[in-house]
Amino acid sequence: MNIESFIAARYLVSKRKVDFISIITFMSAAGVTVGVAVMIIVLSVMNGFEKEVVDRIVGTNAHVVIHRYDDGGIENYDELARQIEGMPKVLGATPFVFTKAMVSAEGNTDGIALKGVDLEGERRVTTIAERINPPLRSIDHEADDLPGIVLGQYLAARLRVHVGEVVSLTSPTSVTRSPLGMIPRIKKFRMAGVFESGMYDYDSSLGFVSVEGAQDFLQMEDVATGIQIRVDDKEDAPEIAKAIVAELGGFPFTSENWIDLNGNLVAWMQNEKIVMWLLLLLIILVAAFNIITSLIMAVMEKTRDIGVLKSMGVSSRSVMRIFMIQGLIVAAIGTGIGSLLGLGGSLALNKYKLTLPSDVYFVDTLPVKVELPDVLGVVAAAIFICFVATVYPSWRAASLTPVEAIRYE
Repeated sequence: MNIESFIAARYLVSKRKVDFISIITFMSAAGVTVGVAVMIIVLSVMNGFEKEVVDRIVGTNAHVVIHRYDDGGIENYDELARQIEGMPKVLGATPFVFTKAMVSAEGNTDGIALKGVDLEGERRVTTIAERINPPLRSIDHEADDLPGIVLGQYLAARLRVHVGEVVSLTSPTSVTRSPLGMIPRIKKFRMAGVFESGMYDYDSSLGFVSVEGAQDFLQMEDVATGIQIRVDDKEDAPEIAKAIVAELGGFPFTSENWIDLNGNLVAWMQNEKIVMWLLLLLIILVAAFNIITSLIMAVMEKTRDIGVLKSMGVSSRSVMRIFMIQGLIVAAIGTGIGSLLGLGGSLALNKYKLTLPSDVYFVDTLPVKVELPDVLGVVAAAIFICFVATVYPSWRAASLTPVEAIRYE
């Protein structure tokens, strides 16, 4: 330990003539502690929220979707899916049929986004099959006379329908001619399971049937709406989507990816994190002003000591370092305790999940994810702000002349 650090430590622990300085010093360390702890916890919650939402979005939906420019549908979709699966960076591909319809049961009616999927292929692309209760190998059962359907948990609750009961689907696009005019097609399905993603928007509007069941319901030919694709790195989905379309020869094929479809949500979460970071820095700034105050009063209290040190040959630079180190010790203590409290609080929130209303926050429990870059960024920001706060009081101490300091009363 050099002489500057030794004197700075002695000034901190020695009994002061003015107890108010000790109170301000304690409040400075406490302010840094609270600021650092709150920043780590809040950023961890925001990281967890962002990861949870993104994982559920890309879990329920594929990373990339290939479809035609027109509404004609894709023929030879099984062959096309096998071709895409053989391309670089592609982990899985499966066809799907998509439409919107009306679903009714027990006198209750609601809208539904209906998706025809092959559960076996879906397991290679999304997590839909893992979120169906009870677990199913196939949505349709050969022993049943009715095709199967899986409804989102909130949609099923609004319809008051349970597994094994019958629901009716009405298609506004598939109609039947009759003497009375055009009649929308109505078809009965039997509830095979309930889908639960944890995101209210999906669980309140999605329904799944088999590809064949969707084709029969829509009275369409043996075509698919598109091909769902899972890639090895979801962040590279836009580039991989373009490469797949190019490999397929371009027109009439086009692509969509999860980033473009959910760009507003992703950008909102990132911007919110930046704004929250800046707002939480204000807590540390308040603590930094306390450090400035405590150091100025410490300089006033130790003015004669400064004069004695300078008369003994201690340089102005060394005097400045003494008070800067004193302020940094306070910052280091506050930052260290705050980091421990922040990490401990984040781990506790991660272990003891808090329940959230999923129709408001997209997820049903409070997600937490501690990221090392964020923790290091908070620590570095706190130390830097506190370091800047020490400059002016330390400079004032260093600018005192020995004669003026010794004569100070």
